[in-house]
Amino acid sequence: MLALDRLSLYQPMCGSGQKSAALIGSWEFWALHDQKRSDPFDDIRALVNAAPGPDATAIAAARKLRGSLQMMPDGLGRLGQLFDWLAGVTGRCPPTFRSPRLALYAARHGAADYDPMTPDATHVRQHLELLAAGGGVANALCATADIGLQVFDLAPENPSGDPANGPAMTEREAAATIAFGMEALAGDVDLLCLSDISAGADFGAAAILDPAGMPMAWNAHRAAAMANPLVAMAGLGGREIAAMVGAILAAAHQKVPVILDGLPAIAAASVLYRLAPDAMAHCLLSEARGPDQYRFAMAIGMEPLFNLDLKSGEGAATTLAVQTLRTALSVHLAMPARN
Repeated sequence: MLALDRLSLYQPMCGSGQKSAALIGSWEFWALHDQKRSDPFDDIRALVNAAPGPDATAIAAARKLRGSLQMMPDGLGRLGQLFDWLAGVTGRCPPTFRSPRLALYAARHGAADYDPMTPDATHVRQHLELLAAGGGVANALCATADIGLQVFDLAPENPSGDPANGPAMTEREAAATIAFGMEALAGDVDLLCLSDISAGADFGAAAILDPAGMPMAWNAHRAAAMANPLVAMAGLGGREIAAMVGAILAAAHQKVPVILDGLPAIAAASVLYRLAPDAMAHCLLSEARGPDQYRFAMAIGMEPLFNLDLKSGEGAATTLAVQTLRTALSVHLAMPARN
């Protein structure tokens, strides 16, 4: 099995309602950790194949509960679907969650310099430190919505490779980063939100989601990327995508619902979907910004919850999705039963 050594924290992890964010480090520990395997992805595939998938008994119980309420069938629309989804993921009816957490990943892709408007490593570091100090948009939203916040340091000063010159990550580095991403489930968390504050991450994410549309300079990766999603992730994607693959996979095994935001998060879900659809059935997409994100999301069966065109990033839409899930739970539990 993958080694899951504990990591040190630069600051104490913030609790729900607090403004500062825990800053998690260091990614380099994982990247240098020799797993001594001929195929670094062996353990990942085993975990994917063992992912439990939705609990059919809990879903049936949730639907029965909704059917007993004093309202027209399916009168609450998507809220009813969310209630069933939460029951299926957690294996409980009625479903509950008390300790939501937003995890943000900070990295820089090797193709970031393709666009002169992409932030450099210094800007990513400053953004990371701003969140750790409590001054970001995510801090305010998490405090308002009573959500814990963690920021994961993926060494933006040491960007992943440019796929024009070779793989963005070696397979061993990618596997280690997946393991690092599993740390998002450490501690008391029963609902996980995932997004990133990385630079250039969308370049790799778009190529993973649509290998046929990748830049011509990346063509050496095309055949392998279309054949193997883990190889596509390593060859094209950034560390934030690999880390989110790990977080999603760990959440599946712990029956923790996951809310996603951003193109890299969609790409991470797509990697698992191509391996085994049930491995990401516990994921909900908070928002798709633009037609491309919507198309990519629908291709893996994820209908976005919102279309708010939120450009602030930092997983803002996930915090609103948490509030919507709370409403879905409370309204079904507050409704009287039919006489």
